[in-house]
Parts: sequence; structure tokens; C-alpha cells
Amino acid sequence: MKPLPRKLLVGALALAALFSGYRIVQHSLADAHALDDPARALQHIRDHPIALFGLADRQRLEGQLDAAAAAANTLVRVAPLEGRAWRVLAQVEVEKGHRDQARPLFIRAVELNPRDVPARAWLADDLLARGEHALALDHIARILGTSASSRKPMLDVLVKLSVDPAFVDALVPVLATHPDWRPYYLRELQRQADPDTTSAVMAALDTGGGLEPTESARWVDTLIRSGHWGKAYAHWAGTLQEGAVFSPVFNGDFEHTPSGTGFDWRTPRIPGLTVTFEPAPSGATGNVAAIEFRGRPTPRGGLEQALLLAPGRYELQVRLRTQGLRTDQGLEWVVACADRRVLGRTDRFKGTSDWVTLTAPVTVPTDCAGQWLRLVNPAPTTRAQWTEGQLWIDHIRMIPASLAHSD
Repeated sequence: MKPLPRKLLVGALALAALFSGYRIVQHSLADAHALDDPARALQHIRDHPIALFGLADRQRLEGQLDAAAAAANTLVRVAPLEGRAWRVLAQVEVEKGHRDQARPLFIRAVELNPRDVPARAWLADDLLARGEHALALDHIARILGTSASSRKPMLDVLVKLSVDPAFVDALVPVLATHPDWRPYYLRELQRQADPDTTSAVMAALDTGGGLEPTESARWVDTLIRSGHWGKAYAHWAGTLQEGAVFSPVFNGDFEHTPSGTGFDWRTPRIPGLTVTFEPAPSGATGNVAAIEFRGRPTPRGGLEQALLLAPGRYELQVRLRTQGLRTDQGLEWVVACADRRVLGRTDRFKGTSDWVTLTAPVTVPTDCAGQWLRLVNPAPTTRAQWTEGQLWIDHIRMIPASLAHSD
């Protein structure tokens, strides 16, 4: 190559490189200010898409609706697949009171950008206002599934909407697909909604989509903690198999392996003891509850049950046997109201004994909505609650006082 053409080529390449470097610098400057100072960004790159969106959105928020629409339309020409441009145009129409004109623009925004939360939220609200609950839930579900920051406010909206039976009818089939936000919704429902609303949703879900056993148990516990013992018992009873025998103490002879939920026997995990259910040893029938204490402080005996006793007088009967049961003050069975008022307690027991039946009078007042039956260690200090040995329980019954000693 001759010297002059070569020099021209080198110069042209240098100029191209300089221009390329200039464009890179300009783009970098525009990117840096695209959203916080879009006007400045557009001085560097006249058709910078992010800056155009930032300018349009800022103008809309400041009430400059025509200017915002102009900037958004420019963005549509520059980047026709930028969904946020269509969303700004839609929001401008909403601000002008033109909902019908806004609707197709929001739809277009979502088509181009399925993760556009504001567009989906507006469409969901619009559909709810027109009674199109199922279609609205499509948008709500997408927001819940794709936007972590929007989950809590959207769950709050779902809870508020759940007072409407028509909305619940549309919601249950969605919940039945087990979306990942289902447990969060049920938790917020039980925390925020009134018991009647929550009961309606849980019952509809149980009938139409299947309520998981853990969800059902959690709901019963929520009702018990909030003092709605009657509703808790009704829901729990509805989960039992046909033919279940209801009595003041459910499953009092341990015929069935306790579920640990509702108004069945519970075995809270307590260090230093083990509770099992096994075939009865000599002197008992059917199955028994067997508790082994391993020489550690145990404030409770690891076996308890929620009760729903009507006001009145009863006799608690507990048939048990002990083997080498060593504890400072002995163990006892206690019946108490939910507010901890003691209604009755058996004599304390320890040591070694053959099968005996302990009894205790129990009086339930009218202001005692629900009760707990528990095996407890009444010793006042942790050191005194040290317990070792074995205990077997054959059956536990709660009998109305008028029938306790009748022939």
C-alpha cells in the first residue's frame, strides 16, 4: 500500500475509533442519569429509551399529561416493544378520566412486558370493578408469582376481597393449583380476617380444592388461640372420618393413634421424656399411652388435649399404672380454662403402683369457652421438676357428675 492511502486509512480508523469512544462515553453518561435526571441523559443521547421513559413518567407524576404522552409516543417510535411506554400512555388516559381508552393500552403494556406490576394491578382492579373475578385473579396471581416486593400488599388486597362470596368462588380454584403464595395467603387470612370470613374460605377450599391436613390443623389452632373454640371444634369434627365417636375426652382409650391436632391427643415435644402408643400390657385393654421419663426436669408430662365441655359438673377419671416414677412432688392431671383457671385436678402420684383409677371433680363455669386437659408436674422450680420412671395410661374419661356413680 502506498504511503498516502495508508495514512488516510489509519486516520479514518482513528476517527472511527474516536467517534465510537465518544458514543460509548455519551451512552455511559446517559445511562447514569436516565431515571434520576432524564432530561440531562437525553442531552447526551437524544433517543435514549430509559431516559425517555423516565421523562414521560416524571412528567405524568407532575401532572404534565400532554408532555408525558408526547415523550411516551417518542419512546414508542424509538422502541416499539418497550411496554412501559404503553403503560405511561394508559396512565395518562386514566388521569384524564378516559378509562375505556386506557384499557387497551394497559393490555398492550402487559403483552409486551408481562412483569409490569402497575399495568397488571390496574387491569385487575378494572376487572374486579366489572365483576370479572376470575380474569382479575389471573393478573393478581402473576403479580404474586413474579414480584416479591408486591407480595405483601397484594395479599392484603386478597384478604379484603375474601369477604365477597363471589370472589371466593373464583379464588378457590386458583388456590387448588397450589401456587407458591397459597400458604402466605392463608396465613394472612387467618391473621387479618374475621373468623366468619376465614371459615367460609377454608370450608370452600376444603370442598372445592382440598385443604391440606397441616393447613386444617393450623386453622383450628388459630381459632383456639383467638377464643373461637366452638368454630374450632366444628371445623375439626368435619375433618374426621365417618363414624368417629365423639365424647367429652376424644379417643380417651387410645383406640386410634392420636393425630396431634385439633381436639385429639397432643404430644408436645418436651426434652427428657418420650410418649408412645402401644398395645396394652397385662391388666389393661386395647392400647395405652406409655410415657418414659429420663431423669430431666419436665414441667409437663407430654400428653394433653383441648376440650369443649358445656358448663356443668363432671368427674375426671384416669386409669394408670406407674413403675419407678421418681419426682419431687408427684405428677397430676389438671383441667383448666383457656385463661388458666383450674377447674379440677387429680391427686398427685409417683412411685410404683398397679393399675389404679384417679378421679377429680371438675366444675365448668358459663364463662369458660374451652378447656385444656394436661398431665403436669406441679413442682415450683426447674430443679424440683426432675423426673424419672415410667407411666402407662389405659383410658381417660370425663363423665357428667349425675352419671358418675349411677348404677
